[in-house]
Amino acid sequence: MKKETKALLIAIGIYIALVITIIAVSYQQTVSQNHSWDAFIKLAGIWLTVLTGFTTAFVSMFVVYKQTKSAADLEKVRSDSAVNLEEVRKINTIDVGAILEQYKASLAVAVANEIETKKAALSHEVLLKIETLKSEFNRDLSALNSSLQLNLEFQKNRFNAERKAYDELYNAIFVYYHTLAPMETGSYSAENVKDAEKTMLAAGRYTISLPEKHKKLFLRAWQKAREIAETVNEVEINGHSERITSIWQQEVTEFGGLVNEFEAIAKKRHIELSITNETPKEIRDSPKGIIRRFFNNILNVCVSVFSV
Repeated sequence: MKKETKALLIAIGIYIALVITIIAVSYQQTVSQNHSWDAFIKLAGIWLTVLTGFTTAFVSMFVVYKQTKSAADLEKVRSDSAVNLEEVRKINTIDVGAILEQYKASLAVAVANEIETKKAALSHEVLLKIETLKSEFNRDLSALNSSLQLNLEFQKNRFNAERKAYDELYNAIFVYYHTLAPMETGSYSAENVKDAEKTMLAAGRYTISLPEKHKKLFLRAWQKAREIAETVNEVEINGHSERITSIWQQEVTEFGGLVNEFEAIAKKRHIELSITNETPKEIRDSPKGIIRRFFNNILNVCVSVFSV
């Protein structure tokens, strides 16, 4: 019994190591390489299904081992019976051969029937438990996949909205910059500035989708553009092109720096929003729960088989 217990613990340990290895490798090849949890679940599910097949094969081999052991015990019983018969013949001269043969035949039939009964019951129980386990695992995996799909769709819509916000806001500030840029040569169009201001106002509603620090950066750039335009509006346009150029030269470094900074942030967020793996904690923890339940069920099956 101690040997069987030790063998059980070794088998369970090996299985635990295999499951952990599969999970770790699947995680390394999917999530850690910026793939989605969906890819992780699919890859882990395939390997765990293969491992379940090997577990089934192991259980079948154990059943064969039990049968072989029972057959050996039967042969031992037969051998002992034969020895006892010889002793009876020596002690008693009465011919009891027929009775002993009948007894041996009955004993062999009883043992054979018991072995077949145990074998059938064990095989049925193991197969039933494994099928139940597979059904529960597939059900949980399907539920997890549905939850992940809904969450990913929500994240996709949110990221698309944020990307559009950066596009609209950068386009507006870009237009405003190039509307003021002719000041470098002394040119200025109040009408064009009004149109750029309208573009900024129209794009302003997208600031709600930006992080607070990016929103403040955009507003600073907008405010600087307004300050430049207001300064020029206070100057008599005709005959003061040099004054306009001077204003631009004084302000272009700060204004252009704000525009370039916002452009860099917009490009960076475009890349991040394309490869992000953000997932709510409750969805992130779901695979752990499913794998934990699957492992516990496999452990219970192993214990049941070895206790027969």
